[in-house]
Amino acid sequence: MRVDHSNKKLLMLINQSLHQQIEDLFQQYLTLSEDIQAIIKILAVIYKPVGAGKFNELLKELQRAGIFNTQPSIKPLSKEQKQHLVQLGFITNDKMGLRINLLLANRLTQISIEEDSYKSILHYGEKVVPVASTLEWQNKQINEQRIFRDMYFLGSLEQLESVLEFNKNPQIINVDKNQLLVHLFFIPFNLDTFLKLPNSIQYQSFATWLIAKKDAGVECDYICQLMRQVINHNPSNQALQHLLAETLLLRGDIYACQQLLTDDDPSCWGLQLRASMQFLQGQFANALQTFELAFKAKNKISRRKKQYLSGPLGLFYKLCLVIQANQQDGSLYEKVLKQIDYEEDDYRNMSRGWAAVNHSLMRGIICLSNGNKYSDRQGAYNNRLTQYKLAESVVLLTNSLLAYWVNQELSTSERAELDNSLAQFNQLGFELYATFAKQLINTLDNQQVYALPSNVLNLPEQISPQADWDIALDKLLALNPGKSATATPTEPVAAKPMRMIWELHEDFEGYRIKPREQKATRKGWGKGRNVALKRLYQDASQFDYLTEQDLKLCRAIEAYQGWGYHSSTEYSLSGLSALQAAIGHENLYLADDLSAPIELQQKEPELLVSQQGDQYCLSIADLPETYTELNNDENFTLREDSPERWHLTVFSTEHMRVANIIGDCGLLVPSSAKEKVLASISAIAPFLNIQSDISELDTGLESVTCDSDLVINIQPYQSGLEFTCLVMPFGEQGPAFKPGIGNANMTTELNGQRIATQRDLQAEEQLLDQLDQYCPAFLTMYDNSLALEDLPQALEALQQLEQIATQENNPIALKLRWPKGKKFSLSKPLESQHLQLKVGKSTEWFDLSGELQISEEQVIDFRQLLKLVASSNGRFIQLDESQIIALSDDLRAKLEQLNHATDEGRFHQLASGQILEATQGMRLKPLHSWEKQTQKMHQANEINPQVPSTLQAELRDYQLEGFDWASRLAHWGAGACLADDMGLGKTLQALAVILSRASQGATLVIAPTSVCFNWQQEAHKFAPTLNVKMFAEATTGEQREQLLDNLAPFDLVIISYGLLLRESDKLKQIKWQTIIADEAQALKNPLAKRTQAACALKADFRMITTGTPIENNLTELWSLFRFVNPGLLGNLKQFGARFAFPIENVKEDKIAARKASQGLKTLIQPFILRRMKNQVLTELPPRTEINIAIELSDKEKAFYEALRLNAIDNLMAASDTANAGEQRIKMLAELVKLRQACCHPKLVMAESDLPSAKLAALDELVQELKQNKHKALIFSQFVGHLQLIKQHLDQTGISYQYLDGSTPQKERAKRVNAFQNGEGDVFLISLKAGGSGLNLTAADYVIHMDPWWNPAVEEQASDRAHRMGQQRPVTIYRLISKNTIEERIVALHQHKRDLADQLLAGNDQVSKLSVEEMLGLLKEEF
Repeated sequence: MRVDHSNKKLLMLINQSLHQQIEDLFQQYLTLSEDIQAIIKILAVIYKPVGAGKFNELLKELQRAGIFNTQPSIKPLSKEQKQHLVQLGFITNDKMGLRINLLLANRLTQISIEEDSYKSILHYGEKVVPVASTLEWQNKQINEQRIFRDMYFLGSLEQLESVLEFNKNPQIINVDKNQLLVHLFFIPFNLDTFLKLPNSIQYQSFATWLIAKKDAGVECDYICQLMRQVINHNPSNQALQHLLAETLLLRGDIYACQQLLTDDDPSCWGLQLRASMQFLQGQFANALQTFELAFKAKNKISRRKKQYLSGPLGLFYKLCLVIQANQQDGSLYEKVLKQIDYEEDDYRNMSRGWAAVNHSLMRGIICLSNGNKYSDRQGAYNNRLTQYKLAESVVLLTNSLLAYWVNQELSTSERAELDNSLAQFNQLGFELYATFAKQLINTLDNQQVYALPSNVLNLPEQISPQADWDIALDKLLALNPGKSATATPTEPVAAKPMRMIWELHEDFEGYRIKPREQKATRKGWGKGRNVALKRLYQDASQFDYLTEQDLKLCRAIEAYQGWGYHSSTEYSLSGLSALQAAIGHENLYLADDLSAPIELQQKEPELLVSQQGDQYCLSIADLPETYTELNNDENFTLREDSPERWHLTVFSTEHMRVANIIGDCGLLVPSSAKEKVLASISAIAPFLNIQSDISELDTGLESVTCDSDLVINIQPYQSGLEFTCLVMPFGEQGPAFKPGIGNANMTTELNGQRIATQRDLQAEEQLLDQLDQYCPAFLTMYDNSLALEDLPQALEALQQLEQIATQENNPIALKLRWPKGKKFSLSKPLESQHLQLKVGKSTEWFDLSGELQISEEQVIDFRQLLKLVASSNGRFIQLDESQIIALSDDLRAKLEQLNHATDEGRFHQLASGQILEATQGMRLKPLHSWEKQTQKMHQANEINPQVPSTLQAELRDYQLEGFDWASRLAHWGAGACLADDMGLGKTLQALAVILSRASQGATLVIAPTSVCFNWQQEAHKFAPTLNVKMFAEATTGEQREQLLDNLAPFDLVIISYGLLLRESDKLKQIKWQTIIADEAQALKNPLAKRTQAACALKADFRMITTGTPIENNLTELWSLFRFVNPGLLGNLKQFGARFAFPIENVKEDKIAARKASQGLKTLIQPFILRRMKNQVLTELPPRTEINIAIELSDKEKAFYEALRLNAIDNLMAASDTANAGEQRIKMLAELVKLRQACCHPKLVMAESDLPSAKLAALDELVQELKQNKHKALIFSQFVGHLQLIKQHLDQTGISYQYLDGSTPQKERAKRVNAFQNGEGDVFLISLKAGGSGLNLTAADYVIHMDPWWNPAVEEQASDRAHRMGQQRPVTIYRLISKNTIEERIVALHQHKRDLADQLLAGNDQVSKLSVEEMLGLLKEEF
């Protein structure tokens, strides 16, 4: 981004005399001719620099448009005119172009607004010299500033406030972005105008200007005067008060600062100011407590685990900690260093120039805590600090203070810097800093050079250097594990261990090793940062975490003088010495792969001897390219044996002599010279390893017994493990070879002595064959390495190997080896009996706790175990980096079941059945209330419910099962959700349950208004012993109270959901024996008042019946179960986190979705019963579904397309201003219009005379059905559509019945009965009013005029005809307009269908319509 330095310079020049400068310049402007005034006015509005050519083009556009009628007329400026205007100070002219003097810009812009030319200039200016139309696309700062300016002058203050994106923390200021605010409001300053601005813009304007002044080293008296004026008129601007208070504090006016602060100010900034005042008065303990409150307040603004305080007040906090560390608690030094670290991590928000202050402070703290001398010259920051004058002065002061605290004296250069800082503070007017500098000078000179205020602590005297023994004791005290942790301002942060890793690089110069410092994080080791070799060479002790291996590499660093006259000392860690120092290092990595370390081992040079036909071949393994250079001190090779395993072979002068004799291609000797070959080999055997397949070879060396064990090296491989099979004939300290491959006779050097042995290659091959038998995974081993990426599969193989290796009668001579420091232990298989549990209780919830016995010495907490099981797959559970426990398949399955049934060990009492099943085989310590609950559950399973003899119906087998299931749940005390498919007789099953419980008390049935009469009829028919009371027939409050007061056994009160809401206060006072909520999808919205009214009712047994337990999302299921079994699924927030969110985000995490779905299914399964018609009603006639595509007329198509394009335009326009909720409402409204247009144009435009193709198709279909003696149900979501169809049927003479939401309840029953008795060829029904609860089996055809988003609603409507009692096949027609939104809705049905079945079948996917999907439907081209 290009920064306009002239703008920044202007920020520094604003002062009290600026008003007069502007006025003088404006008066001179008025003397200019009209055309020149107009030109300058145009430049004021355009504001940014504009090239001469573009500006001339703009003048022509404005002249053509007649914007300015000047005399003379506007013409392009000549060269002389430009120079003259520049000389007069009206414009600037440079390579960027012409630009207005910013002192005149605002006043002339205001004049343009008053003359009504401002918007015209903007309009034509945007054509010629545009700024980007959308702020997010800005790349140039000047364009961005112009847009901000336009927003202000156009009166869009709210938009300006929004796009400036002020940080929530008022102490963080974006100076570059905000600088225009200073131009707008201080050139010149007008108090009345300024007070009209929002508080945030007032504050940000002053803060930006103040920072710019500090950076430039300009005094701030004028700013403080203006701030006082604004605060006097607007005392509500708290941020501005804090800004003024901090400025006054730094200027040494402590009394004025105190006047602006209040003791009850809870803000972060206010608390920092109070704490700083306490610090300056020497109240260190109080100051730290107040600073900690500031941390808590800052976390409310922006929560960070690594919270810090920055800027001058943050410096006071750090100094307070340093003083306390020096005087009382040495561990606080570490706290200061963490503060600096946290601040540097958030470098984007760090106070300007403050990194250098932190660096100086950090070095001083290290010296104070370690007793080292202090000498920090800030070389890395010198160039950067010149643009931040105040920060530069603070660095000089900090350096001086730290140098005095540590060294008790200042060098000549340090004293000069101190004097320099004092001069700068005096110039800036920051008297507080100047006071500290004066204090130090008085102390150094041991005399009162400067008079000092008495209300500020003497900072240099607060710290005295500690003796080495004192520092050492402080460090020992800090190691005390029992010491209480010092209170921290944020959440506890674990200490960040550090380590040094070493990267191996290879280039044309050879091998180099570079160090990298890493910090441990929660996710592992961070990326880290490079460390200069110079630091490790000069002072490795500053890295106190270095291991002995690290120090060995540090000692291998070499210093040398670079080339050239001005060369400096350079440092290198390369070549053979570096590689030898790295042998065996645990943290050696390849430079291009930091995912896993490599293992580097040294290997001795080897002579290979083999017989090839009638010749012997002698060769040297891994011969370096420099083998001919006998005087080369670095003859070596570095080779990769396998992934992450490398070996270094070093060749001595003797080895090189042998290599020069044999050559790089080897030496071929005829077999006739065998004796001489054997003698030659024996001659070099004392200093060279030998591998030979000549059986007669006698090296003359001591021979040892060959170690015949099969060695398997194990190391991490991607997510799993890699197993490498080897033999080590000379034991652990000797070289390793592939089993069954190589030479039988070999020699090596161990412990300074050369020895020989002989391998049995055939026996080694037999070991591999045996390994295949005992561990079948090795059947797939390639070469001698088996890499298993899948961790569970790898652990299965590891477990089998460990069982072999630990058996007493070991079937295979086997040894397992891990890389150093990388071994992890695998437990024996753990069974259910290893888990001991006990049951606790809290209110309605039980609580499982206990522990799993891993070994005699180790147990794991049950709840921790559940978390580990939930986050892992398979039966192997990783406890940490070095330990994995193996669960048996049975225990793993039971723990999964416990995870499903509990919330981290807590479970509702109705989940007892699942818990009892899952804990079989475990050691369980019961609780009395738990035993009572399980006893009640067992009793419920043992009872034999009998269908009441007064039920006037014979239940089918599946209905008997439903009655039996609900009766057992009622006995247990649990609620029931009967979710049978539509038409399976849920009402009859419910009546059987009601009748069986009727003698114990009254029953309440809640149902939709349209279904209440059906309940009345069914009860009279099937349960005549019940006293049916229709609540709606009690029309007065007195009648209803009388009805409820006189309730008795066998009473059945039927009420609609609407009446339930109105009379909830009366109904919730009654203790009902049974409550049935029919068509309970009415309770799917947990926030709806009727849902809350239903949940407030009291009953011994609750049951809901619904054919669609879930229509759109899982919240509906939670709402239903909240009524049936309150608490079983937890509260809505817990339910969302535990089930709904993982299931609905299946695309992000399929495993989590599957587990959550299975867990929810486990919990609700005992309480929900769902049977489909095709499962239980094999005698039900067939059902055929047909989609009829309707071709719209050309005029209808044009009408529909116009609506579609208009909808897209409206919604795209709304997306810029409306929030998500408003967008969705507008989108749904547009979609309704499109769906209505698909049905009939009159539904959208009442005056339209366009005929409807869909109505014509319906007429043809109905006429055909009537001729063939069929009856049909016609459904539509739109009542207006039904009215149009009704008018058409009247005209064509088709008889019909009609029902919508306005039809009275008694009239509904009358019309349903009439249709069932043959009156009417068709039945027109509103989808929502009659889509459920009606029995209309007289019809054998169903016609859906318009598809609904949710197919479950359509299916429920279709089942009015396709249900028990239907004797004829049922055909269902859907009339779908081609190439319209209706086709897209039908396509969506595939994704929305049977949402409840998805859950109950354990599927992972739950989808719901989103705003994006809907907008996508509109944008699709047909």
